[in-house]
Amino acid sequence: MDALSAKLLVKDLPNHPGVYQMRDRFGTIIYIGKAKNIKKRVSQYFVGKRQYKTHLLVKQIASITPIITKTEHEALLLENELIKRHQPRFNVLLKDDKTYPYIKITMNEPFPRIIITRTKKNDGGKYFGPFTSAGSPRKLIKLLTDIFPIRDCKQAIDAVTHQKKCIKLDIGKCIGPCIIKSCNDEYNHLIQQCILLLSGKSQLVIDALRADMHNHAKQHAYEKAAKLRDHIQVLEAIQQQQHVDLETNTDHFIIGFSSNEHYHYVVCQHFSNKRFVSQQGHYAAKHTPHESFVASFFQQLGTTLPNKHVVVIDASYAPLAKHALDDTKKSTTYISPKKGRYHELLTIAQLNAQKSLIGISKHAHTPQAASVLRQLETDLNLTTLPSIIFGCDISHYYGTQIVSSVVVFIDGAPAKKWYRHFNITSITTGKSDDVKAMKETVSRLLKHYAFMPDLLLIDGGKGQLNAAMDALKSSPSFINCISLAKKNETIFSPFNPSPIRLAYHHAGLNLLRYVRDEAHRFALTFQRSKRKLPSKNVGEQSA
Repeated sequence: MDALSAKLLVKDLPNHPGVYQMRDRFGTIIYIGKAKNIKKRVSQYFVGKRQYKTHLLVKQIASITPIITKTEHEALLLENELIKRHQPRFNVLLKDDKTYPYIKITMNEPFPRIIITRTKKNDGGKYFGPFTSAGSPRKLIKLLTDIFPIRDCKQAIDAVTHQKKCIKLDIGKCIGPCIIKSCNDEYNHLIQQCILLLSGKSQLVIDALRADMHNHAKQHAYEKAAKLRDHIQVLEAIQQQQHVDLETNTDHFIIGFSSNEHYHYVVCQHFSNKRFVSQQGHYAAKHTPHESFVASFFQQLGTTLPNKHVVVIDASYAPLAKHALDDTKKSTTYISPKKGRYHELLTIAQLNAQKSLIGISKHAHTPQAASVLRQLETDLNLTTLPSIIFGCDISHYYGTQIVSSVVVFIDGAPAKKWYRHFNITSITTGKSDDVKAMKETVSRLLKHYAFMPDLLLIDGGKGQLNAAMDALKSSPSFINCISLAKKNETIFSPFNPSPIRLAYHHAGLNLLRYVRDEAHRFALTFQRSKRKLPSKNVGEQSA
C-alpha cells in the first residue's frame, strides 16, 4: 500500500476509543483490533519498520471500519466478541475458546456462594460481567465477603444437615450456615445486598460505605478508612466495565442518525443475548428528503427484525419508526431515553453516525475509486468508463411471487435513492423462469429511468445475458452489458466468444461482486416482504 492510500484510509478515522475492523478488497474482515484512540493506533500500522505478519496485513487492507465505544474497557470486551464471531485470519490472539470471567451467584443452592466462572449457563444462577481480567472479579468477591459475612467455602451445605464449620465463623467473617440453619433469612438478605452491588443498583450501598469511611477518618481510624476507600474504588472501577452487556436477552437495535451538507446517515447497532452483534450504516444524498430517508430505512429494517425486539431511538424519530415498524405485526418496544444506560448507548450510536459521515462525501470520487473503474473499462473492453452501473437480479418463492431488483452504483458507490424493484407479470405458469424474468426487468428499467447506465450487470450466465441483450434492442443508445455467474465468478460478454475470468484479487471484480450481491440482497428483501403481505398488483416500488 502506498503512502497516499494509507493516508486516505487513516484520515477520517475518529480520535475516540473503540474497535477497528480491517477489510480486504472483498469486504472480508481480516483483522480486528481495539484502541484508546482509533486514529492514532491505526496510523502506527503504516509507519516505521513492521513485522512480517503486519507487512502482509497492511498489503491486503482495502478499508477500515471503526466502531466507537464509551471506554477502552468496553472496546476490549467488544473486540473479544467480534474476533470470536468473525475469526479474522490475522488475529492470533483471543481466537481460542477462552472467555472473559463472570461472577456467578449460585442461586440454586440453599445458601448461595459467589464464584468466578468463564462459562455462562442457563442454570438459575445470577451472572455479572464479563470482566476484562480475572483479577478484578477476584478482588470484588473478596470485597463482598469482607463487607458481607457470607460463605466462600466449597462444601455442599443444605438447609438441614450440620456440616463441618471453619474458622471464619469464629472470627466473624461468616454467619455460619454450615451449622446455624436458622440464619436463612439473614443470609438471603446479605446475598440480595451483593446482588445490588453487582447489578449496578448499588449507590445506596456505596453511599453507606463512603459515610462509614468518613466516620472512620474523623475518629482517626485511618487504616479502616483507607480500606473502605479501596473497596469503593474497586466497586466503581468494576461497574465501569459492564457497558457492553444489556439487562435483558431481547434483541436491541440502537439507532443513531446524523446529517451534513452532503448526506444523511444512520447507524444501527444490534445487540442480542446481551452481546454486541453488528453495526450497519446506511446513507443517502442530501437532496433526498430527510423524512423519506428515515422512513425508507425503517421499512428496510422491518423486514429483518426478529419477532420481539427493542428499538432505542431519539424521540424525534420515534413517530416515523412506529409508522413503519407497526405494519410488520412484530412486537416492538420503543425507548427514547433522556438519561441512564440506554441514553449512553444511544449517544454512542449517534457519535458513530457523525464520524461515519466524515469522508463519505469524498469517497465516491477518490483516486482509488476512479482507478478501479478505469481498470474495469480496460479489462472488460468497455466502450466507456462505467461511472454508472446498474445491477439486476431475480428472486422468487418456489416459482411464485417472482420479483426483480435494480440497484444503481455511481462512481463505485451505491446510490440507494435510485434502487427499484419490480413485480414480474410476464410469468403466470407457477414456475420460475429467470431468463424471461430478466428480459422483463431490463425492458421495464429502460422505460422507468430518465438516465441510462454505462454498464448493465446481470446476475447469471449466458441465458440471462442473452435475455438482457434482447431487451436492450429497444434502447435508443448503446449500453455495455455483461453477466456475472457465481460459479468461478465468470464474466460473460456478448462480444467475447470466451468467458472472462479476472484475477481473484482484481479490484474491479470486487466491485462487480458488490453490485451483484447488493442486487441479490435487495431482491430477496423485497421478495420476503411480499410473503407477509396480501397479494397486490404493484408494478414497481422505490427503495
